[in-house]
Amino acid sequence: MYKKIKAGEFVFHPEYWDPVSPEAKDLITRMLCVDHTKRLTAEDALDHPWIAGMSDQELQAHDLNGTLTEIRKFNARRKLKGTIKAVMAATKMKRLLEGLTRAGSSMSLEEKKSAEEKLRVESVKVLQKMYRQWKERKTEREGGCEAVETSAPEVTS
Repeated sequence: MYKKIKAGEFVFHPEYWDPVSPEAKDLITRMLCVDHTKRLTAEDALDHPWIAGMSDQELQAHDLNGTLTEIRKFNARRKLKGTIKAVMAATKMKRLLEGLTRAGSSMSLEEKKSAEEKLRVESVKVLQKMYRQWKERKTEREGGCEAVETSAPEVTS
Protein backbone atom coordinates (compact mmCIF):
# COMPACT_ATOMS: atom_id res chain seq x y z
CA MET A 1 0.00 0.00 0.00
CA TYR A 2 2.84 2.38 0.86
CA LYS A 3 4.37 1.96 -2.62
CA LYS A 4 1.03 2.70 -4.28
CA ILE A 5 0.60 5.87 -2.23
CA LYS A 6 4.14 6.97 -3.13
CA ALA A 7 3.20 6.54 -6.79
CA GLY A 8 -0.03 8.49 -6.30
CA GLU A 9 -2.16 5.38 -6.83
CA PHE A 10 -4.74 5.17 -4.09
CA VAL A 11 -8.49 4.67 -3.92
CA PHE A 12 -11.01 5.62 -1.28
CA HIS A 13 -12.74 2.25 -0.91
CA PRO A 14 -16.44 2.78 -0.11
CA GLU A 15 -16.35 0.14 2.62
CA TYR A 16 -14.11 2.38 4.72
CA TRP A 17 -14.49 5.84 3.18
CA ASP A 18 -18.24 6.32 2.63
CA PRO A 19 -18.73 7.84 6.10
CA VAL A 20 -15.83 10.26 5.48
CA SER A 21 -16.71 13.73 4.25
CA PRO A 22 -15.66 14.95 0.78
CA GLU A 23 -13.64 17.72 2.47
CA ALA A 24 -11.62 15.16 4.45
CA LYS A 25 -10.98 13.13 1.29
CA ASP A 26 -9.90 16.30 -0.51
CA LEU A 27 -7.43 17.10 2.27
CA ILE A 28 -5.95 13.60 2.16
CA THR A 29 -5.70 13.65 -1.63
CA ARG A 30 -3.90 17.01 -1.57
CA MET A 31 -1.51 15.86 1.17
CA LEU A 32 -0.65 12.68 -0.75
CA CYS A 33 0.08 14.52 -4.00
CA VAL A 34 3.24 13.07 -5.56
CA ASP A 35 4.34 16.40 -7.07
CA HIS A 36 5.85 18.27 -4.12
CA THR A 37 5.12 21.63 -5.77
CA LYS A 38 1.38 20.84 -5.75
CA ARG A 39 1.33 19.07 -2.36
CA LEU A 40 -0.12 20.97 0.59
CA THR A 41 2.34 22.43 3.04
CA ALA A 42 1.71 21.99 6.75
CA GLU A 43 0.43 25.56 6.90
CA ASP A 44 -1.89 25.00 3.94
CA ALA A 45 -3.19 21.80 5.54
CA LEU A 46 -4.01 23.67 8.75
CA ASP A 47 -5.89 26.26 6.69
CA HIS A 48 -7.86 23.61 4.76
CA PRO A 49 -11.65 23.93 5.22
CA TRP A 50 -11.89 20.46 6.76
CA ILE A 51 -9.59 21.48 9.61
CA ALA A 52 -10.16 25.21 9.89
CA GLY A 53 -13.87 25.03 9.20
CA MET A 54 -14.85 22.78 12.13
CA SER A 55 -15.61 23.97 15.60
CA ASP A 56 -14.58 22.02 18.68
CA GLN A 57 -18.18 20.91 19.15
CA GLU A 58 -18.34 19.53 15.59
CA LEU A 59 -15.10 17.64 16.12
CA GLN A 60 -16.31 16.14 19.38
CA ALA A 61 -19.53 15.00 17.72
CA HIS A 62 -17.64 12.59 15.44
CA ASP A 63 -17.57 8.97 16.59
CA LEU A 64 -14.13 7.51 15.87
CA ASN A 65 -14.59 4.10 17.51
CA GLY A 66 -14.87 2.32 14.14
CA THR A 67 -11.70 4.00 12.94
CA LEU A 68 -9.82 3.06 16.09
CA THR A 69 -10.94 -0.55 15.72
CA GLU A 70 -9.66 -0.67 12.13
CA ILE A 71 -6.31 0.87 13.16
CA ARG A 72 -5.94 -1.72 15.91
CA LYS A 73 -6.70 -4.54 13.43
CA PHE A 74 -4.18 -3.13 10.96
CA ASN A 75 -1.46 -2.90 13.61
CA ALA A 76 -2.19 -6.42 14.84
CA ARG A 77 -1.89 -7.81 11.29
CA ARG A 78 1.33 -5.84 10.73
CA LYS A 79 2.89 -7.18 13.94
CA LEU A 80 1.80 -10.74 13.18
CA LYS A 81 3.28 -10.50 9.67
CA GLY A 82 6.59 -9.23 11.10
CA THR A 83 6.68 -12.03 13.65
CA ILE A 84 5.97 -14.66 11.00
CA LYS A 85 8.79 -13.29 8.82
CA ALA A 86 11.19 -13.36 11.78
CA VAL A 87 10.28 -16.98 12.58
CA MET A 88 10.72 -17.93 8.92
CA ALA A 89 14.17 -16.31 8.83
CA ALA A 90 15.21 -18.03 12.07
CA THR A 91 13.98 -21.40 10.76
CA LYS A 92 15.90 -20.96 7.52
CA MET A 93 19.08 -20.11 9.42
CA LYS A 94 18.59 -23.09 11.77
CA ARG A 95 18.16 -25.51 8.85
CA LEU A 96 21.22 -24.12 7.15
CA LEU A 97 23.28 -24.51 10.32
CA GLU A 98 22.01 -28.06 10.91
CA GLY A 99 22.91 -28.99 7.34
CA LEU A 100 26.37 -27.55 7.74
CA THR A 101 26.88 -29.35 11.05
CA ARG A 102 25.88 -32.72 9.55
CA ALA A 103 27.94 -32.18 6.44
CA GLY A 104 30.82 -30.65 8.37
CA SER A 105 32.03 -33.94 9.79
CA SER A 106 32.78 -35.28 6.31
CA MET A 107 33.99 -32.01 4.76
CA SER A 108 37.50 -31.06 3.87
CA LEU A 109 38.93 -27.85 5.31
CA GLU A 110 38.33 -26.06 1.99
CA GLU A 111 34.67 -27.22 1.87
CA LYS A 112 34.14 -26.04 5.45
CA LYS A 113 35.52 -22.60 4.60
CA SER A 114 33.26 -22.42 1.55
CA ALA A 115 30.22 -23.42 3.62
CA GLU A 116 31.09 -20.85 6.29
CA GLU A 117 31.32 -18.16 3.61
CA LYS A 118 27.94 -19.21 2.18
CA LEU A 119 26.41 -18.99 5.66
CA ARG A 120 27.94 -15.55 6.19
CA VAL A 121 26.64 -14.26 2.84
CA GLU A 122 23.14 -15.67 3.45
CA SER A 123 23.08 -14.18 6.96
CA VAL A 124 24.07 -10.77 5.63
CA LYS A 125 21.38 -10.97 2.92
CA VAL A 126 18.72 -11.71 5.54
CA LEU A 127 19.95 -8.83 7.70
CA GLN A 128 19.99 -6.47 4.69
CA LYS A 129 16.40 -7.39 3.86
CA MET A 130 15.35 -6.82 7.46
CA TYR A 131 17.18 -3.45 7.42
CA ARG A 132 15.39 -2.34 4.23
CA GLN A 133 12.01 -3.31 5.70
CA TRP A 134 12.81 -1.47 8.93
CA LYS A 135 13.90 1.61 6.98
CA GLU A 136 10.66 1.58 4.93
CA ARG A 137 8.54 1.26 8.08
CA LYS A 138 10.52 4.06 9.76
CA THR A 139 9.99 6.38 6.79
CA GLU A 140 6.31 5.42 6.68
CA ARG A 141 5.91 6.21 10.40
CA GLU A 142 7.66 9.55 9.97
CA GLY A 143 5.34 10.38 7.11
CA GLY A 144 8.21 10.90 4.71
CA CYS A 145 7.42 11.62 1.09
CA GLU A 146 11.03 11.36 0.04
CA ALA A 147 12.42 8.26 -1.60
CA VAL A 148 13.05 5.42 0.80
CA GLU A 149 16.62 4.21 1.04
CA THR A 150 16.41 0.63 -0.13
CA SER A 151 20.04 -0.35 -0.30
CA ALA A 152 22.13 -1.59 2.57
CA PRO A 153 25.88 -2.10 2.42
CA GLU A 154 26.83 -4.69 -0.18
CA VAL A 155 28.11 -8.13 0.80
CA THR A 156 31.80 -8.54 0.12
CA SER A 157 33.60 -11.84 -0.09
